[in-house]
Amino acid sequence: MRLRASTLVLGIAAGLVGCGQQQSATNESKQSGGTSVANAALPAKITFSELPVPPKPAVTPELLARGKTVYAQNCAACHGMNGDGKGDAAAFLAPKPRNFVQANFRLRSTAPNNLPTDVDLFRQISLGSPGTPMPPWKHMLDENDRWALVEYVKSFSPRFSDTNEVRVAIADFGTPPARSLATIAEGKALYAKMNCFTCHGDKGRGDGE
Repeated sequence: MRLRASTLVLGIAAGLVGCGQQQSATNESKQSGGTSVANAALPAKITFSELPVPPKPAVTPELLARGKTVYAQNCAACHGMNGDGKGDAAAFLAPKPRNFVQANFRLRSTAPNNLPTDVDLFRQISLGSPGTPMPPWKHMLDENDRWALVEYVKSFSPRFSDTNEVRVAIADFGTPPARSLATIAEGKALYAKMNCFTCHGDKGRGDGE
């Protein structure tokens, strides 16, 4: 009982210290005209297509083995050991972790319904997915480990070994069509076909399943 009480006291003390530091930072921000030095020094965000990608190493059994190890240490808790999105932590996450077996990737430079390129996968792992529990692994894993993860993630779906699958980035997306009832109807059909409603909801309010 004494141990619990001591732990509680230490927790409250730590919280008070944190509050004091936060209040101090707030006061400093007010004194500097509402903009803190820390915020002023923040770097600009890098978009998906802007992230520099280092050369991919040769795919060897050692690289795949490394990918398996890194995956087990950092990814399996959410995505599952079998890559099916059923890790131990999946039940507590929203949105749910991606199912790598299905190989449906949102961020990619390829055409709709096509698999992403290896560069796409490297960028996705590096930058994470804002608004989801997926963190930017570029801050925690070096580039070789991220490339190893790319190869190991691909091993979960047979689609990546199918030579008929097209994995080419689209260089020219063309000219957007003029807005009309016909193009809106076509967009609505694509919205349903691509399962956009599962995340964004039927009315686009972000309340999908």
